[in-house]
Amino acid sequence: MAVQIFEGVFVEIKPEELPEGFDTKIATDWKDILTAKRDKIKERIQTVIPDEATYQSRLADVAITEFMDVLNPSYYKTQRALRKYMIKVKRGGKAYLNNVDSAFAEGGRFEQGVANNIDKFKANAMYVWRFVGDKDKIWGCVPMMAFALKGKGKVLEKIKKGGDSISGTPKPMFKVEHISRIVPALVNVAVEGLVMARMGREAGEDVTSILNDYNAIIEAYIRKYDEGTGTYTASDFLNPELDPSGTYVKLEYDSTADRLKIHVVESTP
Repeated sequence: MAVQIFEGVFVEIKPEELPEGFDTKIATDWKDILTAKRDKIKERIQTVIPDEATYQSRLADVAITEFMDVLNPSYYKTQRALRKYMIKVKRGGKAYLNNVDSAFAEGGRFEQGVANNIDKFKANAMYVWRFVGDKDKIWGCVPMMAFALKGKGKVLEKIKKGGDSISGTPKPMFKVEHISRIVPALVNVAVEGLVMARMGREAGEDVTSILNDYNAIIEAYIRKYDEGTGTYTASDFLNPELDPSGTYVKLEYDSTADRLKIHVVESTP
């Protein structure tokens, strides 16, 4: 019978719980870094598309082919639409090259666009910050999950925040030859799943259904369910010291607190 050795519940950070000025500082850094790289970005674009001949082969011809793929050949206006698109794209090389020069000039549209989109950047990034946090002041549930999967119990105790709960000591969840590859993969799955769940909640979608989709991806790395026997067997990656029947990672939602969380459990045989 499986014996539970570790349980961790790591919760979402609400925006008001993030350090004051956190979003503005990061957004300002984002603007300054992009602005400082303006000339490098322009140089790379012009290296790839240096002249009108290259524009035709690398942009115009490819765009026309892609456009043809989405057209309905049976529609009576298809040939007219294709002709208009081909002419417009093929004659646009000179304008494209001139626009690159003007857009990336000092104070040009590139810099203006970056400056004008700081608030949008902050709003979009806030969804991720809720789950990753700020490693200097407050750790999000996703990096805490990563520490748990690596068996870093002492680290978890030091960075635990209000709302998190930890009992027992974790073991590395995966075999040593797989852990460096699987943990980053699960971090990506968890961030995407939690962000989609939070956005889905705001859109009136079924949060449980969203989380179930991502939990199925996570579970495939850990264990397999045998419907015939009603039991779990270990994946090829699971640490053999752990019992698959009592070892899992789940993305969950507390509807009362309106807070998403990650639930990590490990058990031994």
